[in-house]
Amino acid sequence: MVYRDEAGRLRYNFDRIDAIYDQLLDMGIRPIVELSFMPAALARDPEQSVFTYRGIISPPAHWEEWREFVASLATHLVQRNGIDEVAQWAFEVWNEPNLEVFWSGTQEEYLRLYDESVRAARHVVVDGRMRRLRCTFRQRRCTDRLRLHTHQRRSARQAMYVRDAIARRLAECRLEMHAEKTRIVYCKDSDRTGSYEHERFDFLGYGFRPRLSKSRTGKRFVNFTPAVSDEAVKEIGQRIRNWHLHKRSDETLSDLALMANATVRGWINYYGRFCPSELHPPLRRINEYLIRWAERKHKRLLGRTQRAHDFLADVARREPSLFAHWRYGLRP
Repeated sequence: MVYRDEAGRLRYNFDRIDAIYDQLLDMGIRPIVELSFMPAALARDPEQSVFTYRGIISPPAHWEEWREFVASLATHLVQRNGIDEVAQWAFEVWNEPNLEVFWSGTQEEYLRLYDESVRAARHVVVDGRMRRLRCTFRQRRCTDRLRLHTHQRRSARQAMYVRDAIARRLAECRLEMHAEKTRIVYCKDSDRTGSYEHERFDFLGYGFRPRLSKSRTGKRFVNFTPAVSDEAVKEIGQRIRNWHLHKRSDETLSDLALMANATVRGWINYYGRFCPSELHPPLRRINEYLIRWAERKHKRLLGRTQRAHDFLADVARREPSLFAHWRYGLRP
């Protein structure tokens, strides 16, 4: 991925990253870009490594080369996927740098790694969007996707103190929090029965809010849990509508399954981890479109929705693994 040519100049090859990210995007999943481990060509001590594949845990030998690498990667991602898409991705700087097994440098070196990475990436992603919008305030920055939990017994006053401390730290990095998106959220549940202005929030496609849950003993209680967000449900529904499954009467069910399964599996694997029942309604719409497809495909079923449903249910009994959502238990 990163190497030096005969003249000692840095060269980059992002083909493998492109292949992985393309597959994720095809499944409807936005990547999380994790900047680790250190490429050997940039490492101060390439012998410092972990795992059998020798992930290098050393700081960079030259900070300007690390900045150049991060900026080149961000520029490549923007040019390949578009500024509007990449601006919605989450970027993470290293994995658990607080553990010596994953970071051989000092705490100060990690903090500099973080600062250098953020500045390089946001210079490309944020400034690229600002140029597109012809914004003249080039020195203003906004940060997103920052989530912090405080202890359940701590007061709202202390939460505000933490928020203000974060704002000061971001200002040191020439960043600022979004005035409308920055909120203090009260995680209301059966043990926290108070009320606050904000009691729910969305994060990375998940909606966090109070939900009715059932314990192992069958007792019902209110729990503050994540599930696929309302916005993500709308996006899934729009994606399914755009497939126009009911109009593809020239194709077989196997053709439709081949077209949809990779994306549906991505939704199930990502959004189905928490409160999977919230994902059922949008996925059941696929069956509704398949019933309409059967009515168009077979003349004997035209205008006979119940018969078309029975036809599809019979196929699902014979081939329960044909569609990804059928394997998930959502048969007609």
